[in-house]
Amino acid sequence: MKFTSAKKFHEYVEKHGKVFDGWLDLSGCTGLTALPDGLSVGRWLDLSGCTGLTALPDGLSVGGSLDLNGCTGLTALPDGLSVSGSLYLSGCTGLTALPDGLTVSGWLDLSGCTGLTTIPENLKVSGSIFR
Repeated sequence: MKFTSAKKFHEYVEKHGKVFDGWLDLSGCTGLTALPDGLSVGRWLDLSGCTGLTALPDGLSVGGSLDLNGCTGLTALPDGLSVSGSLYLSGCTGLTALPDGLTVSGWLDLSGCTGLTTIPENLKVSGSIFR
């Protein structure tokens, strides 16, 4: 499901709930500053270019890949985040550290994460890591 504005997304969630069985595409929603707690996406969550987003909610569940490319306002990821697919963080210049317990079943793309200074020892990535 594709949303072109944060307002339309939040209106939909109020009416229909926080569970999306398939894809959720919010790419380019620069006005998106937060996601609802308990958001669950069955396959792919695309937040690329959501420059107003500063953090992800605790309890976020993504059954596939999570695309955060170009989320320059993002400063942190929740502890214990688990992504069943790949995690794309390319160009997340505000991100300074990865959380403890981060688990990624696919690839982890950290290219262009110029603010990233530490990677936790308990990071688990099944695929390749790109820096």
